[in-house]
Amino acid sequence: MLIFSGAILFYALLLAWTKNVGLIRRSYAAKINDRKKYAVQFAKVLAMSAVAPALTGLAGFVTENVLFLYCVVVIY
Repeated sequence: MLIFSGAILFYALLLAWTKNVGLIRRSYAAKINDRKKYAVQFAKVLAMSAVAPALTGLAGFVTENVLFLYCVVVIY
């Protein structure tokens, strides 16, 4: 999940940095008045949607490591 959210965040960062609407699939089908503003808004939505997988991945990572360390300490 961390890799998935990292990829989405990287794409959002790239989109916001370049402000290139061509990076958005099927952007030609939308009627866009201000292309740069649309790209930044779309990047913000992508970044917000990447928060949930990031939190899930972080919780899973912490849980696995804490449980592993707990088992190592208790068993040995």
